[in-house]
Formats: sequence, structure tokens, C-alpha cells
Amino acid sequence: MKKCNFFVLFAIMLFFFRNGYGQENLTFTVNGVEFNMIFVEGGTFVMGCTPEQGDCYPGERPTHKVTLPDFFMGEFQVTQKLWTAIMGTNISQQWLMPQIAERRRLIKQKKDLANFENVVVPGAMWDVEGSMPIYAEDFSKIPLFSNVGDNYPMYFISHNDCELFCNILNQLLSDQLPEGYKFRIPTEAQWEYAARGGKMSKGYMFSGSDIIDEVAWYDANSEGKTYEIGKKIKNELGIYDMSGNVWEWCRDKYSETYYRSSPLVNPKGPDKGTEYVLRGGSWGQNMWACRTATRHKDDPAAYTTNYGFRLALEPPPKLSGSGFFGYTGKFTTSRLSSGKNLTFKANDVKFEMTFVEGGDFVMGCHSEHKNCDSIEKPAHHVKLSNFYMGKFEVTQKLWNTIMGTTVSQQRDSANTDWEIYSEGDQYPMYYVSYEECAAFCEKLNQSLYYQLPEGYKFRLPTEAQWEYAARGGSKSKDYSYSGNNKIDRVAWWEGNSGQKTRKVGLKSNNKLGIYDMSGNVWEWCRDWFEDNYYSYGSTTNPQGPLSGTHRILRGGSWNLKAWHCRVTTRYYYEPVGRSANVGFRIVLEPAKDLFDLKSLRNAVKLPTPSSSTNNRTFKINDINFDMIFVKGGTFTMGCTSEPNDCFSNEEPTHSVTLSDFYVGKYQVTQQLWKKVMGTTVSEQRNLLDSTLALHGEGNFYPMYYINHKECEEFCEKLNQLLAKQLPEGYKFSLPTEAQWEYAARGGRKSKGYIYSGDDNVKKVAWYEENSNDKAREVGMKKKNELGIYDMSGNLWEWCSDWFDGEYYSYSPSTDPTGPVYGYHRVMRGGSWRSIVQGCRVSCRAKNSPNERASNCGVRVVLVKRD
Repeated sequence: MKKCNFFVLFAIMLFFFRNGYGQENLTFTVNGVEFNMIFVEGGTFVMGCTPEQGDCYPGERPTHKVTLPDFFMGEFQVTQKLWTAIMGTNISQQWLMPQIAERRRLIKQKKDLANFENVVVPGAMWDVEGSMPIYAEDFSKIPLFSNVGDNYPMYFISHNDCELFCNILNQLLSDQLPEGYKFRIPTEAQWEYAARGGKMSKGYMFSGSDIIDEVAWYDANSEGKTYEIGKKIKNELGIYDMSGNVWEWCRDKYSETYYRSSPLVNPKGPDKGTEYVLRGGSWGQNMWACRTATRHKDDPAAYTTNYGFRLALEPPPKLSGSGFFGYTGKFTTSRLSSGKNLTFKANDVKFEMTFVEGGDFVMGCHSEHKNCDSIEKPAHHVKLSNFYMGKFEVTQKLWNTIMGTTVSQQRDSANTDWEIYSEGDQYPMYYVSYEECAAFCEKLNQSLYYQLPEGYKFRLPTEAQWEYAARGGSKSKDYSYSGNNKIDRVAWWEGNSGQKTRKVGLKSNNKLGIYDMSGNVWEWCRDWFEDNYYSYGSTTNPQGPLSGTHRILRGGSWNLKAWHCRVTTRYYYEPVGRSANVGFRIVLEPAKDLFDLKSLRNAVKLPTPSSSTNNRTFKINDINFDMIFVKGGTFTMGCTSEPNDCFSNEEPTHSVTLSDFYVGKYQVTQQLWKKVMGTTVSEQRNLLDSTLALHGEGNFYPMYYINHKECEEFCEKLNQLLAKQLPEGYKFSLPTEAQWEYAARGGRKSKGYIYSGDDNVKKVAWYEENSNDKAREVGMKKKNELGIYDMSGNLWEWCSDWFDGEYYSYSPSTDPTGPVYGYHRVMRGGSWRSIVQGCRVSCRAKNSPNERASNCGVRVVLVKRD
């Protein structure tokens, strides 16, 4: 068992749940779909194929030490349910997309214009161009996929699709994300570190075990298909399926020799390459592909049945107090003086940031202006907060200092036949894509960490910030161009540029003292482009549409007409595109530091307080546990499975009506028991016989060697310790036998399963055939319809009822509590040593109330007091 992350499974405090080292993990909800992000404490590890792993592939060596800062990693691979909630497409539609793309290419290649007159399928979301015919037979050709469902990992997704998913997710969850954090595809280093178990790594060959069948779906056990997430055991961090199931895209470009020169701190992969890294192996590969060190690669546009991904959640590259990549000094940066410009120095290159006081302005092309474009309307009021704007466009010298490439090298990475239109330190940088400019900002934040004002970071400007600064901010004179109505005074354009870029700052500045916001080179903005965004966009600090295929460009350039250089002109370009007339400038804006990750609660918008019909979380010191709300109802109690499975004491079946109650999401753990009762499992064993074996020991294993009387004492102490947290009129208790069976069956959500949560016992229970003769950490199997774990198998659970084999023949039909007296107490659920029949939801067992056993534990309920 390689699992440290018990409270990952407890999903406590609505949006927060703790992992093995006390740090809070995060839970997010988007469009009704919930997903968890596991905290990964940064550290140093050996990356690559180590000698003990045996034969290594060339790209996995040399091994090298890598240091990473803290981050979060998805508990599961991105599911089909989450993908559809964000992207709107399902597996069949994803399969169809490359088919349609290929047809579009062939038709355009053949210039088969007649086909463009065919009627498209109405509302087909993948027909984004509106001009590509899609025929009815296209849908009939979609294959039937056996591995389709909400909890299966998403596949038929390219690297490009995954990047778009992250961008949309960041905008949809902008009100839940801690300031400065964003979802990304993980780097290869982040992926391997998390797969190895981070600081809690036990050095396994696969993610979570040296036994591949415990952790992975691969060619020897998958039967040629993917499986639902989380069906294998988790790794040391509490993360599932990092070996097998589907390959996972990483954001690094691939180079077989990259490990020879990889940075030792937070590597992001090579700068150049045509393929991207995939990690983890899949259901279709052999066991060797599922090692934590295995590297795979493919084209970023590739779609297959075994390519998926998981999310990483990254902080901005600044750590407060505790340092950055080992730095332990004190930060002395003072607060900003409002209104003052700032000068920064990167190596020997200085650059200036101009203070822009926030305010309200009319964005877009006014009705009285001539030559307005439709995408510049309607003009609308926008309110912005304070920020800083680069005094000049980013120069070639500053780019080379941060990114290490020249304008010629940037040109060569696009097309060596293209021309250079001025080269030199003070010329604006060009032939840079949006993605490279965003990377520039990230590296700049890291390089100038000690110079940055507390809580600030460099970014590309929003379109609104750009236009406001170009107009002159609160000092605006409403000029057509940035600083004047006469274009030649402020801009290099086709009428005066001599068909090349010019050094920055040679024309007049605008009212804020900023140069070249009209002409010279187009400037990237961070907004996605949408032609009608002005009609519905936010009026306060707008960030642009949620998604798109192109990013905004502003300001015009040296080879275009005066019309393009107006402060209202909007243009757009593919994020990966490079051009001789496209550059950028940067902004510096507030981004509150939240690297004390325990304070993230203050940064995440929590839902409204839970009502009595919601699940509840309780806390004893640093230990949290969840109680699941069970809505009362009527059910058939007793043996409803096959007759030959039934025992006589499970009959007759009879109708029972129960009131509302809460039940523990998990069996009481050894950690929780010790906090309440003060004893360990070893000490409990010693009360019986110190020579007896322990069958699972650790914080997140269920408690055993406990008798019925001690479990009643546990409930009483729990009531005392949590008196101030208890809902009025409620108490903790052992469950009645009827409450137990109703919850195990799934309450009102029951699907009539034989076992608690499924008809396949192996999916939900640890029992004699799969337990390896011991209990297992709670929550490792599939939960039932109510979200409760281990109600079949692992440990028998004490109930409050006295046992009578004939009780069902005379039991009350409403809230039964068992016989008045007896010699034995009821036990339910089966255990790690039970046969399969013992794990059925209707199975009844008994034991002396004074008996302690290695396969008997407890789960509590929360009920109204008598």
C-alpha cells in the first residue's frame, strides 16, 4: 500500500481537504462537475531512469537532480464528464473532428467549390467555419466506443485541445482560483515528480507500487480498453492512474537529448521541437511503458484512443517569506508609491514601467468617429484598476537577455527565407508568438523576483489596459492615434517607415509618456478575440472572451495604413504565429502572493454555508472527517439477491421507513481513534494478545481490535469533544442495522446493487480474494451511490442492535432499533478475510460485545437525539 493521502478522500471543508503532510488540497466545481487538485510539496528528486529500473530508453538518461517549487496535481486524469462540461464535446465528436478537418483540407486543395453549397448539419458545434459541408453519413460512420462514460478518462484529444481546455477552465474558474494561480498541462518534471510520490516517494518503478497490477491498466490486464479513473490504488501522494490507463500530455517539447542540458530548477523543456512529451503509459502498452521514467512523444495535433491528460495548478513564480528555489533571505521590497514610474534592471538592461492611474473610459470606436470597423463597436464604458505599462515596446536587447534568442534566430524558427526588417539592441523585438511572449513574462517574473514590488507580476496587457494606456489614461485628449491626431508625429507606418521597423522612442510620446503605441509593430494582448465581445463583455477590468482561436493585436505597424494605427483598431492572430510586424509590450499589475498555501481558503470563493441537507465536516485539532447526509425513505430490507446467496437470518424481506441521518464517509481510522480515545491499534491488540498479528497499521487504515463497548465510548467522547460543532439536537452514535443497510444500498439513490456501490465485488470491496490477508487504507475502492466508501469489505462494522436471527419477522417498519436485549451485537459489511457472500449489503453477522477482532471496526452516524 502506498498511500499517504487519506484526507484527499475526505474532501473536507467544501473546497479544502488535507493530505498526508497537513497541507490543504483543493476542490473546484465548474458547471456542476467537481474535481480535486492534490498539493505537491516542492523538493529535489532524481529525474530519469535509475539503474534499479533495469533497461532504459535513450531519452531517459542521464539521470539528473531537479528541484521544483510547490504545485498542485490533478487527483485523476481529466474525465469525459469534466471535458464535456468545459469543451462541450464528447468522444464521438472528438473522433469526428480530425475526419472533418481532413475533408476540409482535401476539398480546399481540390477547389471543389460545389461542395460548399451543400447543407450542413444544423447546430453541429465542430463546423466552426460555417462553410464545411457535413453529411448525414458522417454520423453513421462514428464507431461505437466501449469505454465511454462520465468517469472514464477523456481521449481523442490533442495537445492543442488540452491547452485550450486549460485556458477556458482558467477563465470559468477565475472567481475560485487563488490570485495568480492557473491551470496548465504539467511540465514533464512536475509529472514525473508527482508520479514518483514527491517528497513521500518510496522509489517504486510504477506510480504507487512495484507491482504494476496494483496501480495500472496496461496491455496485460486491460482487455484492450480504458477503465474508469481511480479503480487502481493511489500513489504516495494520493494520485491515481499515473501509470497506465491513458498516456498523459505534458507541456514540454520533446528532445531525446534534453536531459543532458536540462536546467536543474523547474525545467520547462527545450525551446524548439515539433513533438510534445507524453507520460505514464496506457491500456494498450506493455508494462515497461508504464514506468515513472518512461518518455513518449507525438505531434501536438495527434488524436488517439489512448492519449489523455491531467491538470496541474501552478502558482506565480514568486514565493513570499519562505523563499524561491532555496532562497532563505528576507524580502525588503517596499510598497509602491502611487503615481511613481518604476525602473527595473535585467542583468545590464534597464527598462521603465509607466504608472497608469485607473479610471473609467469609453472603449471602442465612437459613433461620431469616421471609418469605424464593426468589431470596434459598440463603444462602452469600462472601469480599470491601477497598473503599469511598459514605456517602450520590448526591445531585442531585453528579449535576448531574458529568452536568449536574437531576432534572426526567431525568424529562423519560423522560416529562414523571411527577411529581417532591422536588427539592433533598441529595435522592437518581432517574430515572436503570443506563447513565447507569455513565456517571456514568466521568465521575467523569475529573473526580477527580488526587484518586484510585493504582490505584483509582469504580464501581457489586456486589450482594455492597452487601449486605456494608448488613449492617455485619465489624461486622454481623445486623439485618433496614441498621443496626437497627426499620425506622423507619433507613429511609424507605411507612409514614413521606409518599410522597416525603427528604434523605439523616436516619435513623440503620448500624454502618459508612453511611446510607439501607434505603429512600429503590432502588440500582443492577452485576450482571446471575438468580434462581438464588446456587446456583452465585463465593464470592470475585462479579461476578454472565455475561449477562442486567435489572440488580440493592437496598435498597427510599420507596413500598414494609418487606419490600422488608430487607438481603437482591433486585429487578431493565431497564438503560435510569428510575423515581421508583430511584437509586444508588457504590463505590471497586482497579483497577491499566496504561497503560504494554508491561507488559500481566503483566496477561494466558498459556497454558501451548508444546510441541514448537505454533508458535514467536523474537525478535531488537525483531523477532519466527513459525514454524508442520508435522506430518509422507504426501502426493502433483507436479502434481495439470488436465493442461493441468502442466509436464513436475512429473511423475510420487509419494508422499512427511516428518518434522515448522517453516516461516516469512511470507517473510523486509526488516526481519528487515537485522537479521541488515545490508543493505537497495537495497544488495542495488546489488550487481547500481544502476540497477535497486525493486519494494516497507519493513520489512514481503519481501526480494529476494538469491542462494541469501546465504540460506544468513542461516540460519547466524540459528542463531548465536538459539542460546539454539532447541529442542535444531534449526536454521534453507532448506526442501527437498518440505517447501515439503507446507507450501504445507496439510500434513495440506490441502484439495487448486490454489494455497496456495484455488482462487481472487486470494484468496491477488500475481501479474501484481493486483500492479501490484511485491511487496506480507507477509500481506495469505488464509492457507492451516496459517496460512501468500504461498506462492503475491509472491516466488519459494529451496529447498535442486539442480534436476533428471527428479528426480521417482527421488526417495526419505522426506524427499527433491534431487539430489546441479546447476547451478541450485529456486525455488517464483511471484511478483508470474508468470502464474497459476506460482503453483500444484506449479510448479517454477530459477535460478543466484548470481543476484539482484527477484522472488525466501526463507522459512526449522526442522528437526532431521542
